[in-house]
Amino acid sequence: MRQILSQKQVPLDILGAATAYRLGTPEKVFEASQELRFFRFTGFAALCVGCLILLVFGVAYPQLFSWWPFWQALLIPLIGLIWLIFGGWVLLAPHFYTQPQVYLCPEGLIFSADTIEAVRWDQLERLWKESDGREHGRRRYTIRRSDESLLTFTNELQHIDLLGALMESEVTRRLLPRAMTAYRAGGSVSFDEIGVSRQGLAIRSLKRLLPWTEFQALTIDEQVVLVHTRVSQEPLVRLKTANLPNIDILRRLVDHAWEEHTLHHTPHVMAYKAGQPLSFGRLRIDQQGIQLELPHPICLAWEEIGAIGIGPQEMLIARYGEQHTREWYTLPLREIHNLEQLRDVIRYILLNANS
Repeated sequence: MRQILSQKQVPLDILGAATAYRLGTPEKVFEASQELRFFRFTGFAALCVGCLILLVFGVAYPQLFSWWPFWQALLIPLIGLIWLIFGGWVLLAPHFYTQPQVYLCPEGLIFSADTIEAVRWDQLERLWKESDGREHGRRRYTIRRSDESLLTFTNELQHIDLLGALMESEVTRRLLPRAMTAYRAGGSVSFDEIGVSRQGLAIRSLKRLLPWTEFQALTIDEQVVLVHTRVSQEPLVRLKTANLPNIDILRRLVDHAWEEHTLHHTPHVMAYKAGQPLSFGRLRIDQQGIQLELPHPICLAWEEIGAIGIGPQEMLIARYGEQHTREWYTLPLREIHNLEQLRDVIRYILLNANS
C-alpha cells in the first residue's frame, strides 16, 4: 500500500472517476503484488537454459551429435528454441495486460484493471471472504454492489488482507445498524446460509430453526463456521466461511442476540420488564428512568440520559441539558447494592435502547 501525497501521482482517468462518483480525492493505492519478480526470474532462467542447450549443441556437434540421424540431432536445438520461446513469453506476458490497482477514497474505492470500476461505500451490500487458512496463503474478497454487480480482489494485490479489512470495516459500519434495526423490529436478517432473528438461528441446509434456548455458541474462523448446541458436543452444522456474506455483521448480531436472550431470562431483568421498580441501595431503576438518592433526590427519565458508565469506584450518569450540554452525576459504588445485577439491568436497557 502506498500513500498518495499529491494529485499529480494519480492518473487522470482515476481522478475523473473519483469526481464523477463523488468519492473524494484518492488517498491510498494498493498496487500489484511482487509476483512480477517471480516471472522475471523464471523467464531469465528459461532463456539461460535455452541458450545453454544451443551453445552445447553448437560446440559439441562434431564430437557428440554428428553421427546421429539428422531428425534426431534436430531435436536438440528445437528443445533449446522451445526454452527460449517459453522464457520470452514469461518475461513479456505481464506487460501485455494492465496491472491491477485499487485506489482508496474517503467515500469508496476505484478498481483499475482492464477497465475502471468505481464503488461507493454506500453501494456495498455483501462482502465474502475466502482463505486457505495459511498466514500468507491465498485470499479472495468479493463485494456485491446494490446493482447486483460483483468485484473480486485476490493476491494479485499487495496487502490484500489490509484492503479486505478496510472494506469489511466499511461494510460493518454502514450495514450493522440496518441489521440491528431489522432484528429489533422482529424480522430475520439473512446471511444466505443462516438467518438471525429474536426466535433463533434459521439454518437453511437443515431447514430448521434453532431457538436461542438450545443455542450454545457460534465459532467462526477463516474457513469454517460451526454452530454449537446445548444438547450435543458435536457441532450442529458446519458451514464454509466463504459462503456466508458479511461475516463480521453475523458475528456481532449473534453476540447481541445471545446476550439479549441471556439477560432476558435473569430474574432481575424479568422484574424490570414486568414494571417492578428495582432498588440498588441509593439508586432505583424502573421503566420511567433512574432515581438517585442524593442530598437532593433526582429523577432522570430515560430520554434525558445520554450515557451511563460503571467504573472501578463509581457510577457516572450523563444527563442531556439545554443546548446539547451535559450534567454529570456520580454515585460511589460502595453505596450501590447488588452491583452485578445492576450491570445486567443496565446492559439489557442499553441493548434495547432503540427497540
